[in-house]
Amino acid sequence: MATIVQFQKNLQKLLNRDALELILFEEIKRYENVFINLQKKQLNQGESNDGELFGTYKLSTQNWARNYTPKKPKIAGQPYNFEDTGDLFKGMELRTDGKSAEFWSTDSKTDELIVKYDGLFGLRDDNLKEVISKVILPAFMIQIRQVLGL
Repeated sequence: MATIVQFQKNLQKLLNRDALELILFEEIKRYENVFINLQKKQLNQGESNDGELFGTYKLSTQNWARNYTPKKPKIAGQPYNFEDTGDLFKGMELRTDGKSAEFWSTDSKTDELIVKYDGLFGLRDDNLKEVISKVILPAFMIQIRQVLGL
């Protein structure tokens, strides 16, 4: 247990916004896979960052896709799943700069997809709230307690 003087010194560290942001973004980066898995799930369901469907496959797309066997089938009437070659998902990353975080993919088609599909990257509010409340906030609190020596 820290002494009162040490506790005050540690508390001073937390009064600095930059220090708090550093702790926060370290935790976001630590749990990057949780964010990425939610992003992939959303895209697999064909949903934008506001929960809207990007569209559904047509019979012509289903027939065309049979000729080259995409990673995930394109079935008429089903939402877009964004798993054609699998490169979009394989290249998925969460870029952070200490002030913000954004999804990206190293897939060569990423720029084209972003232009074509507004809201491609980013979590729906419910997914974001869930990961923040159940993962990031508890981890952040543990780090704060460690800084305070509690």
